[in-house]
Amino acid sequence: MIKHSVWVLVGIVLFVLSPDHVHGTENNQPERESNSYTIRYHEEGAPTGLVSTSSPDITYFIKLSHYDLPYEVDMFLNGKEVSSTYNENTGMLTYEARGLTGANTVTVQLEVYGKKQLERSWSFEIDSRNMDPFASMDNEILTSVGNDALARANEYRERLDIPLLKSNDHLKEAAQAHANYMNVYSKGHHETNNSANLFTGKQPAERTSYFGYPKWFVGEGISYEEPGGASAVDHLFDAPYHRLSLMNPFYNEVGTGYNHQGDVVMNFGGDGSEGEHRIIQYPYPNQRGVPVSWFAYETPNPLRFFNRDQVWTGYPVSYVYYGPSSHELQVSEASLVNEDGETVPSYTVTPQMENEGTHHVFLIPKEKLMPGAGYKVRVNAQAKTAEGNLFDVSRTWSFKTGASVLFDDIYFEAQNGVHFLTLEWANGEDPEAKAILSKEDKVYIEKKGDTQRTVQSLQSGTYELKVDSPHFNEQETYIVKIETGKLPHYQYGSNLKVVDFYQTNSLEALYQKFPIWEARQSFYGSYKVFNDREQQSDHNEEGTFILDRIGNLIASFLNGSEAGDSSTVLPTQEEGEESGYMPY
Repeated sequence: MIKHSVWVLVGIVLFVLSPDHVHGTENNQPERESNSYTIRYHEEGAPTGLVSTSSPDITYFIKLSHYDLPYEVDMFLNGKEVSSTYNENTGMLTYEARGLTGANTVTVQLEVYGKKQLERSWSFEIDSRNMDPFASMDNEILTSVGNDALARANEYRERLDIPLLKSNDHLKEAAQAHANYMNVYSKGHHETNNSANLFTGKQPAERTSYFGYPKWFVGEGISYEEPGGASAVDHLFDAPYHRLSLMNPFYNEVGTGYNHQGDVVMNFGGDGSEGEHRIIQYPYPNQRGVPVSWFAYETPNPLRFFNRDQVWTGYPVSYVYYGPSSHELQVSEASLVNEDGETVPSYTVTPQMENEGTHHVFLIPKEKLMPGAGYKVRVNAQAKTAEGNLFDVSRTWSFKTGASVLFDDIYFEAQNGVHFLTLEWANGEDPEAKAILSKEDKVYIEKKGDTQRTVQSLQSGTYELKVDSPHFNEQETYIVKIETGKLPHYQYGSNLKVVDFYQTNSLEALYQKFPIWEARQSFYGSYKVFNDREQQSDHNEEGTFILDRIGNLIASFLNGSEAGDSSTVLPTQEEGEESGYMPY
């Protein structure tokens, strides 16, 4: 099995300036003295570094705590004042440049009460290359990976009740360009070879700026050697640092890139916090089916404070305060307890010890969590504003782990001519589990953890997969249907395709004689709708069955179309509310 590593980078710097002769606060107040104010600003605007277009949108963030005072903010391009536009609500100063070449310098000046209070300058250069990150790429594969990643990310965000992400072409270009760079040069968030023909910027913000993304609030997540977008998001969400971007309510746009090595790059963008805050927990309150385990293979390494890395742990718990960067999160207690009220020994990462952001708490259990067990999390914390005001942001919530052996996906990856059986455990992997893939009493693959023994070469056909898990205390048998397909779309892909899998004792095994209708995807995975008629317009409720991913029968009813030529199969109201099933 190929372990999937993940990398994350979020780089945001916000400065607060209180002029020497005045005093004030960062946040808006109902009443204020006219000569009391503060200034929030960025060190540089956008774009910076190289820029792909000769007509970039130039932007800079600068915001006063209030505007009941005489002020003037101006932009100069190459020493000449330009007709820029300033939005007091967003704090964005913008100018649409046209026909630029070579190196360019931007200067922004702020005057208040006729006196200069701030001046910042930065430079960018128009790239003479005609950079097209999608040239010579398989756009069908890129579209599929991007759409799947966006859909899966929004499934998580919908469960967390935060705004859904929209696809952005500029972020998509930046992500694909960086994926192309990593396919040839070094991995990671930093492009170190600035003389390379694929170089578009050292940092994510420079790369998004290169392709014309105008917003300053950006982040990046990378997952390596992935078969597609959905699995990449799942692996990113399992890792505590990578959740920070995926759960951030102030990101509203995303672009995804993909390369031949299976590296998935996701660039996030948004407007950031304008003083408001949200607290997001994951696992979220009352979540069911939480994984029991996690393999700690993330950069930055959340266990670096404890001199641990690439080890099995319990599933990470996250508490995140999303608010103004000037706020300080003060945590007095963070604990995880089991159903018996016993404290679960955990690696606890708090803001006081962090150097990768200071608005989160991680509780990473030292051992795998117990299957089908309830846990309670308590975080006692306060947020301290720039002016020293404190307010409570404590949270207490519960979740329950998954109880059984369950797979989100089964597929093959190939290295050095060997086809590795990959099991995506829905409820957390048991690294001590044994799996045997056989057919007609002949063993083809034996697998335990990362170790696999291939006994015979696989061909198209129907196989039996037996899984013996000590941690779940279960023995499960799955039917796995394999077909020899076309050449894989990425380096570690296999031409052996798992086209279907289900448990032998499930209802699905009984209903295989019926036609399968296409079903929508949901947060829990795909569901199958069987019917004893070939056409959706010719059936009745007695011959229609909905099965979930482990073969359970879901109570349902039929909703016919007005034209009478089709019907929609829906879970019952009670089932839908309880389990969150999506309509078909």
